[in-house]
Amino acid sequence: MKQEFPTERKFHFNLRKPKGVQATPIYFVVSIGGKQYKLSTNVKVNPRHWDNTRQVAVISNTNTRLDNKNNRIVNERLEQIKGYYMDFICYLCNQEETPANIVEVLKTYIYKDMAKKKTLTIDVIKTIREAFNYYYTVIHQNKESSVLNAGKQLNRFISYIEEKNLNNSVEVFSQTGLNAYKAYLIDLMNKEEKIGKSHINTLCQLIARLINDVLIVNDEYLQYKFSRVEYKKIEDKRQQDEIKRFLLYDEEIQAIKDCKTLTEKEQEYRTIFLLQCASGQRISDILQVIKGNYDEKDGVITLQTIKKGTYSQIYITDEIKGYLEEVKQIKLVNLNKFDDNLYNKALKNICQKAGLNRQYKWKDSRGKEQINPIWEIIVSHCARHTFATNKVKEGVPVDIICNMT
Repeated sequence: MKQEFPTERKFHFNLRKPKGVQATPIYFVVSIGGKQYKLSTNVKVNPRHWDNTRQVAVISNTNTRLDNKNNRIVNERLEQIKGYYMDFICYLCNQEETPANIVEVLKTYIYKDMAKKKTLTIDVIKTIREAFNYYYTVIHQNKESSVLNAGKQLNRFISYIEEKNLNNSVEVFSQTGLNAYKAYLIDLMNKEEKIGKSHINTLCQLIARLINDVLIVNDEYLQYKFSRVEYKKIEDKRQQDEIKRFLLYDEEIQAIKDCKTLTEKEQEYRTIFLLQCASGQRISDILQVIKGNYDEKDGVITLQTIKKGTYSQIYITDEIKGYLEEVKQIKLVNLNKFDDNLYNKALKNICQKAGLNRQYKWKDSRGKEQINPIWEIIVSHCARHTFATNKVKEGVPVDIICNMT
């Protein structure tokens, strides 16, 4: 019989990739019987935030708020594991002999919170809807049309949960669960469903946001011990000129201007679109211009963009000046509850009436070649693409175009 001193068994935490540039898993490392064992802690840390001497993730004023939040989660988990390990040592101290399956016993202590989580039940559909509502009313308030589109993306996830009978599975909100959803969508794409790579990325990124920004931080979900998930986007290998993004030729812009068969509401949409073509702005920022939310000095409009928060500039030409006068007369288009989908639908009608039948060849996000008349596939972003391309042809430096858009 040999002597044993469990309290002298030391442990430490190691990073999987200590010299990496991205968040890397942290391992709990301990030597038992002359052999080293590494157990996952189920948390990650950015290597530049790791203090190896103190064995903690650094909380600092120089970090972003999100970094500090993530690092607090790390430190809480590591403290929890230290406590579990001390419980394990106490167990060993009360045994006359070391158990033959000592490593398995250690795992039951280190992962006992995970074992508890598996016994918990959850209403997945109810939970994801609550998370969605919280995200879009508290964290990321957005315009109605964007929330409506996100709601359709959520419905795709809910259909998946119902189809696979996963409504009581806590695992759905784990990395494994997100990976399974991604695999399901890829399988649909391969079966000729009308879904592509970019759409799959959008669908999965929504669920990842709801897990990371709501489920792992809100008090009502803490009992489930959800962990942060990561979504790796499916790479889109299409070339720039293969994407459904094209410019309008001068004669096509003129055809839109000359079209006489538009309804009054379509005429208002036309003016908005022509202002986009002449200024290169996103529709969200054109609405700001129409409402007067900008500064003007020396013939230049400067406005803070909605999407990026940066500033763009519009040089007030005679053409711009004319459109600015016309948009003041808009009565039928609801500028306060502007619907992007209705706008794009109106653009298709306008361009069809204007005879924009040029055939455009492009590839969908599955990489399959498509050919359509441009009136069928035009969207408001084509105005922005038209503006930028024309400015390049005019010889305007790229950095100036960036400032303008």
